[in-house]
Order: sequence, then structure tokens, then C-alpha cells
Amino acid sequence: MHEIRPSEFVNYHHVQELDGLEMLKASYQHTQFSKHTHEGYCIGLIDEGAQSFLRTGNQHIAPQGDIILVNADEVHTGSSAVETGWCYRAIYPTPEMIQEVSQDFFHEAGTMPWFPQAVVHDEGLAEQLNLLFDLLLQPKNTLFKQSLYISTLAYLLSRYNQSKKILKDLEIEERVLYACRHTFGSRCIDSGITPIMTAFLMGNNPETALKNYTHQINLPKDLPII
Repeated sequence: MHEIRPSEFVNYHHVQELDGLEMLKASYQHTQFSKHTHEGYCIGLIDEGAQSFLRTGNQHIAPQGDIILVNADEVHTGSSAVETGWCYRAIYPTPEMIQEVSQDFFHEAGTMPWFPQAVVHDEGLAEQLNLLFDLLLQPKNTLFKQSLYISTLAYLLSRYNQSKKILKDLEIEERVLYACRHTFGSRCIDSGITPIMTAFLMGNNPETALKNYTHQINLPKDLPII
């Protein structure tokens, strides 16, 4: 993983009242995240400093008060955009969690919620996320947590979602995004494509391809970084 320096910190929390929703609070200054993906969506709020990251083929900068949106299984990076680093909080709802809210509020069955914007400046939404993040760390208020979480996602989806109706249009049964990605990586390896080329095609590092899509026990050292 990534080395965390003493001046930096990262705290993970799972909200049991929301089906184990993953939440993160972190501060980074020197750490640089190479290309990687998350199984869930990333909905983050910059509390201090500014973050620079690659998403959808472009470099983006999110200053204090702005909102970061990364789609599930979307390749992205992360680093500081200023000398003092950046501090942020984020939640990582799974595609199933997002789809449930989308279907309940907007009756969008057979679609995959998708956020085209990587950085959003919305003071009202930022205030609501700030309240939500504070609330999720409290030990009680289950009903309030659920209500604020759902209303926040509903507002986010209504303003910034552009659902992709790919599966519906192609009449293909829905699958978990991570399963599709794992199948692609495994088939690349099985067909003779090298781990380095597989990693390039998937936007990962060769080490990730070796660990996830092959059965090698002893990984080679000094793998190139893509």
C-alpha cells in the first residue's frame, strides 16, 4: 500500500446503520497515489488545502470546500495541489447502495448512476455533506443518519448524475462492476497478455495485476510503475 508519514493520518470507519458504509477521514501532504480504483463511488469533501487528481483522462484540482466525485471502478490518482497538503472526508457507497436510492427516488431501473464531473462547487451540498460526515461518527441517531444520508444522495443524484443506460439498452443482465473488471483481467492473463500490458489496459500497476489476476506466489521485485 502507500507509506503514511508521521505528519499524515488516515482513519477508516464503517457505518453499521447504513449497511457498513465505508467512511474515511485523512490528511496527506507528501503521499502520492498512483492509478487505482475503488469498488464503490467516492464522494468526498475537501476540508483543508487542495487535492490534484487524474480522472476521466484529465487532471483536476479540488480546493477547500469543493466536492470530489469518482465513479465506482473508475481509474484515478491523488496528490497534493499545494505545499501544505490536503485534508478531506469521504464516503464510498457501493453501486448497489447508489442504485437503490436512484430507483426509489427516480425510478431509474436498469441504469448505472454516473457522475461526469470530477469536481463540484456547490456550497449547499458541501454544507450538507459536512453535517452528514459529522453525524455518521456519532454513536446514536440511527434514524437521523439514515434520513440525512438518503436525502444527501438523492440531492446529489438529482443535480449531478447522468445515468448510463448501457446495460438496459443492450439487454444485458446487470453485474457487479468489480466482477466485470476481475473477469476482464483474468481473461487477459489467460489469453497470454503479460501482466504489465494487462495493468496498462486496466489503469493499474503490474503488481496489482499479478496479485489479483494470477496465482503467482513470489512476486518479482522492482516492478515498473504505470
